[in-house]
Amino acid sequence: MEALSVVASAFAVASLAIQAAESVKKITGFWNSVLDAPQSVSDIIKDLDIVLSALEDIVNEASGARPDYNSLALSSSVLHACADKIQRLQNLLKRIQLGLNAKKWRRRTVACFKAAWMEGKISKFQDSVRDLKTTLIIARQTAIR
Repeated sequence: MEALSVVASAFAVASLAIQAAESVKKITGFWNSVLDAPQSVSDIIKDLDIVLSALEDIVNEASGARPDYNSLALSSSVLHACADKIQRLQNLLKRIQLGLNAKKWRRRTVACFKAAWMEGKISKFQDSVRDLKTTLIIARQTAIR
């Protein structure tokens, strides 16, 4: 019965990690498409790449032949926190994306200025992504032990 519990936990963790990784890929893809983005956006993309690597590592571990139950439990907790932070970042991107995807050049230009003005908000989310990255890295190091 314990083996079934570990398999179910592994499946749940892998599923959560895959969903989070897909969201991170979409966010990264969007920011990569923005021309003349502020430097903090480049920093966010780099941090998101690290988050993506950690998420892929969690998927690989959960999909392995002998996943550790304690590591899975820790990964599950971290992934739930990860999902909340990614959702907040997606909400910010939706607001910015409306202007950046405008058809008219003038709207795109104004949206770029608004995006630069929103640097403070972007910076807050950058901090959130960094916190997420740090949490994932610590969780991965704990899981390796």
